[in-house]
Amino acid sequence: MINITPAALAQIKKAEQEYEGEDLHLRVAAKQHENGDIEYGMGYDQLRDKDQIFSISGVEVLISKSSSDLVRGATLDFIEVEGGDRQFAFINPNDAAHKPPEGMEYLFEKEESED
Repeated sequence: MINITPAALAQIKKAEQEYEGEDLHLRVAAKQHENGDIEYGMGYDQLRDKDQIFSISGVEVLISKSSSDLVRGATLDFIEVEGGDRQFAFINPNDAAHKPPEGMEYLFEKEESED
């Protein structure tokens, strides 16, 4: 479904400690605007009807059906931005508005099918 880099995984596991003992899971959400741009969100939430739940590197991730097609094949990373700040970033080959960070262009390469 989605990929999580080691840097993002480490940050998620730190945040999970805050919710230990609660019945919460990491929710990843996406919404496509009329102009085609995709807006992403994430946070801790309870499992709802029609959610899909995935275990990715030991992290349980909730994704609603409405978000699943938008995030399929995306990578969640934790990157350094201007000023030395760090933040989560979605790198999504399905989103024409997003460009991969330098050195991660391979995430946007399409696999050639063998006919």
